Amino acid sequence: MQNKIQQAVKGLETLDEIRDALLAYFGEANFKKLGYAPGMISSEGPEHIERNRKRLQEITRELEAKKGFPIFCASDVLNAEVIQILHKSLLVEDFLKFWRDILGSGYITDIFMTPGWEKSVGARDEHKIAQSLNLKIFYLDFGEKA
Repeated sequence: MQNKIQQAVKGLETLDEIRDALLAYFGEANFKKLGYAPGMISSEGPEHIERNRKRLQEITRELEAKKGFPIFCASDVLNAEVIQILHKSLLVEDFLKFWRDILGSGYITDIFMTPGWEKSVGARDEHKIAQSLNLKIFYLDFGEKA
């Protein structure tokens, strides 16, 4: 899933382009179930971003293997290079809107709240949106692998 998402958004430079390409990919793939795993990336400070990105991807891959259907996370969509480019020109509100559009697209069926999600402004917003959309929400804790 991660590789296909990265291919779909490769070379794109705006959140609108990335959103449209990601949603087009989801539409073409016609998944019966599709999960999203929000989590903490930048909340602990810039020195921990790469560690948190990798941790979120590891949790997501474990979830995908365990659950048996496609699951993705923010790090699958917005790699470190893209994030550096976008963070210079966008506000937190732009990223919140981006993920609201993705969650509200109708393609996401399940959401997996990863450990520490409560510390993330974005993950808290995604949780609220998931609740309002009646998505299936699962909560993982620090002692749980996936």
